[in-house]
Amino acid sequence: MLLKPKKRSYPKFRKGRINLNQSQHKAKAFNSLVFGDFALVSKVGARCSAKQLEAARRIIRFQLKKTGKLWIRSFPDIPITAKAVGVRMGKGKGSVDHWVARLEAGHTIFEVSGVSSFMATLAFQKAIYKLGFPCKIIARIASL
Repeated sequence: MLLKPKKRSYPKFRKGRINLNQSQHKAKAFNSLVFGDFALVSKVGARCSAKQLEAARRIIRFQLKKTGKLWIRSFPDIPITAKAVGVRMGKGKGSVDHWVARLEAGHTIFEVSGVSSFMATLAFQKAIYKLGFPCKIIARIASL
C-alpha cells in the first residue's frame, strides 16, 4: 500500500529545493500535535519517499500490536522522474519513478494515541531507522 496521489492535473513537475538550515526555516504547518498524544517530528528538512513512509508505518503498526490509533501526517505528493539506464541525453523528461513528501524542519510525520509512552517511544525509535533523516519524539503534556 504505497502512498501516491490518485490523479494529478500535471503528472510531472519540478521537485524544488529543501532548506536544510533548520535554525532559520521551520515548518509553519504540521508542526504540532493535533490528533494523538505522541508524535514523530523531523529535525531537518528532507525528502521522504513513499517507501520510507510505508516501512516506518509498518514498523510502528507491528510494535503497537494493533492497539492505539496511528495518524500519518505527511503525504508523498511530489513526483520524481527518472530515465532508464543507458538512455542518451535529450528526448524529453523521464517517466515518474517514485513519489516523495517534502518535509521541513519540525514537520510532524506520524501521531499515535491510546498507547503508553514506553510503547510509543519504542515504536518511533525503530521507525526512525527506516526514515533515513534525524527525527525526534514529542509528547503532549497533560494539562491539569
